[in-house]
Amino acid sequence: MGFEHLSEETIAYAKQTIQCKTRRLVGQAGLSSSDLDDLKQEMWADLLRRFSWFESDRAKAKTFIDRVVSHNISAIRKHRTRMGRDYRRNGGSLSDATKDDDGRIVEQAQVIPEDAHDLRTGAETRSTLEHVMLASDVKTVMASLPTPLRELCQLLKTETLAAAARKLGISRRAAQTRLAAVREHFEEADLCDYL
Repeated sequence: MGFEHLSEETIAYAKQTIQCKTRRLVGQAGLSSSDLDDLKQEMWADLLRRFSWFESDRAKAKTFIDRVVSHNISAIRKHRTRMGRDYRRNGGSLSDATKDDDGRIVEQAQVIPEDAHDLRTGAETRSTLEHVMLASDVKTVMASLPTPLRELCQLLKTETLAAAARKLGISRRAAQTRLAAVREHFEEADLCDYL
């Protein structure tokens, strides 16, 4: 059920109410003028969804519109200021101006490390620098391995142990013995957590 049964005057009132109340949100709860279109769309969608509950014998359409929009505004404020997402706890917008390492003025988004989000959320436990150092350490250990062990490691990058054994023409047990020797080399280099 949409607004088709409402008068143009009532629809114009809804448009004006949404326009006015969303404009008042700018500068509050961390919302900016760039959020206006999204807020208006959210208000219209909510109003359209809730209009199926409207009972013309209990209230006027304008009263219903005003209450629904006011409730939605209140819910947005409450949602955006909850402890976990309070805009005041954040360092600001990613579009804010800041200085980079060279002293140039750039957007905040340009100076945040690529892995900052992953580190903050726990999705990634190592920084880019740690990944680079780890790759270097693994490459050094791989270079020190005898040829049969190095060949097994190369195959294990893309193959299962059984498939690697078949390609090397050795038994699975022999592949397991070689893998144990590889582990010993990594343990000696203090890289046992990575194999």
